[in-house]
Amino acid sequence: MYSPWREHIPNSRSCRDALIPEEFCVCYKRRMLKVSDKSVIVASHALVDHINDLVPHSLCQTMSLNSTVEAEVK
Repeated sequence: MYSPWREHIPNSRSCRDALIPEEFCVCYKRRMLKVSDKSVIVASHALVDHINDLVPHSLCQTMSLNSTVEAEVK
């Protein structure tokens, strides 16, 4: 089993490998995006803002986006 937080998930991973029941498995094609695309920039910032909204500010520093390394659409 893979963790998206610690490892790159291989393109060859199947639904069975991911323990996804067959009735919920949908085959998607992956398409890499340029990290400079406007939609990638907006989505990256929105994700960081959402995470900041979930974490109590009294416990942690507010996170900011340093860079986007990779982006893909499935």
